[in-house]
Amino acid sequence: MDNGQRISNLETIVNGLNTTVNDLNTTVNLLNKKVNDLNTTVNGLNTAVNGLESTVNGLNATVNNLENRVEALENKSWHFDGDFSLSPANSNVTFNTQGEAWRMSYTFNGASVTGIQIEYNLRVYDTKGNIVGGLNGIELVDLKNSGSGILYIPYEQGTYMVEIRGITGNYTFTFEVQSYY
Repeated sequence: MDNGQRISNLETIVNGLNTTVNDLNTTVNLLNKKVNDLNTTVNGLNTAVNGLESTVNGLNATVNNLENRVEALENKSWHFDGDFSLSPANSNVTFNTQGEAWRMSYTFNGASVTGIQIEYNLRVYDTKGNIVGGLNGIELVDLKNSGSGILYIPYEQGTYMVEIRGITGNYTFTFEVQSYY
């Protein structure tokens, strides 16, 4: 084989190798693009995971808050705030309550009452002068001979005044205030 033929064969081999290198470069470029695409997908998934972790943390905080509230509700009970008495000489009294609601456990002794107007004779006022509860004359007539009962007031802690009006004669109205918390 002469030198020309050898050179031609070497050129063919070099051209074949160049084609192979070009094909390999194309394959490497395609693989690099796929790696970049996968990196973008991984970054997106990491962002989604971080968002889910934030959501889970928020839900955990909400669950803890609800568990604390349920525990607080389960531990609530009625607590003594004070004893009070109303009579013709002392027809109103002001007091403070501590809970989210409160009640009056009362006894009305009106055995020597000579008249009761049919209105809200026992009135419970808030600090603005609004009536927030009470008993009417018919209810008090039913209690006239040492009746007792419980009056629930669904208002939160604060200062309240209880007043008896429109009753003639001698009576006593004693009550205990209890707050719910």
